[in-house]
Amino acid sequence: MQGKENLDTIWRTWVHESLHARQPYGPSFSGEYTFYRGYEEGFVEGLARWITRQKAGMNPAPAIMYNYYVEAYRALAVTLAGEAEMVWREFWRYPPGEIRARFLDAVSNLYHRVTGDQLTGTQRQAISSVADDVFSTFSLTRLPSRPGLVKQWRSAFS
Repeated sequence: MQGKENLDTIWRTWVHESLHARQPYGPSFSGEYTFYRGYEEGFVEGLARWITRQKAGMNPAPAIMYNYYVEAYRALAVTLAGEAEMVWREFWRYPPGEIRARFLDAVSNLYHRVTGDQLTGTQRQAISSVADDVFSTFSLTRLPSRPGLVKQWRSAFS
């Protein structure tokens, strides 16, 4: 990689790493990051791509190791009939290490905003299960399939 694309990628990396410092790390950061890295990395990488591409007009190479997690968040937005920006804004308020603990609250807020309905207990359990699967550290090597991820999320919401 050379030229402008290389500089754009450096900026995307800088934005990504800076977003981890959005707030002091929550007390459960190490546990969440060890087992469920995708909650934080998917959020931060997705937001870094959105900032550098949509807002700054750059063309950076993505951090491909986090593609699956980013696509999981984007598929969640598709499932909720919204834009990824809506998801990034909802999770912004949570510090690193607390996204998993607050995930159902955030999704419930998004769901209510889009549909006017509340999530049922069964839906909450199913969403939590799908989220822990897709954002698991073990999912880091999975190849992303937005249709497959949308199908997983939709099954949890039904």
